[in-house]
Amino acid sequence: MSGFSERHPYSVLLTHLRRMRLESGLTQVELAKAWGTSQAVISKIERGERRLDLVEFISLCRAMGLPEQEQLSQLLVDFDALPARSWLLLRGISSEPE
Repeated sequence: MSGFSERHPYSVLLTHLRRMRLESGLTQVELAKAWGTSQAVISKIERGERRLDLVEFISLCRAMGLPEQEQLSQLLVDFDALPARSWLLLRGISSEPE
């Protein structure tokens, strides 16, 4: 999926995004059309090759017909399940959590 460890926060985000799309019953092509982009962009986002900011996350939720507050809340629950050391990866302090 991506070059990130499954315990990396960005990997958690990517997994959540893909799960959102699948649970909404959309293909990458359908989501791309709803979001006004190409399937290649959706694929790059899901693979971690294109970063996504918060505004885009909310926009994707809306394109999928999903309540963004619920999705953000669930994402925070997923993040809370990560070991604290995982967050050090974002700052380049450690290459892999213990």
